[in-house]
Amino acid sequence: RLTEGGEGGRSLWTTDSFADAEFIVDVNVAAPPEGEEAVLPVVFLRGGDEYSGVPVTLDSPPGEWHRFTIKVRESRVSVLRGEPSVEVDAFDLPGDAPGRGAFGLAEAGGAMQFTNLFVRGLAP
Repeated sequence: RLTEGGEGGRSLWTTDSFADAEFIVDVNVAAPPEGEEAVLPVVFLRGGDEYSGVPVTLDSPPGEWHRFTIKVRESRVSVLRGEPSVEVDAFDLPGDAPGRGAFGLAEAGGAMQFTNLFVRGLAP
């Protein structure tokens, strides 16, 4: 289940909290006005404050659908893009990051669509 929240209602959050988890989303970012860059979506991990925003990068022009898979195991985060999936980023959450929390999607001022949202907890 998802709930809407955040400033101006511009984010979606899971109602459940997750520790180790896999989050999959398809995103369609609108083409920006000429001369401007596309606004990218952000996936928030385990509660969504400043350390946990994962900006996702596009593998094709705006206006097309892009699939992202974000996996969190303990403090390790892997970001995969496309079908078949290719790892495009990997990093560790800071030591003070919560071990459990909601996952969220947000946009930073540009038009975008989300579909095929999946989240599942992963066995330790």
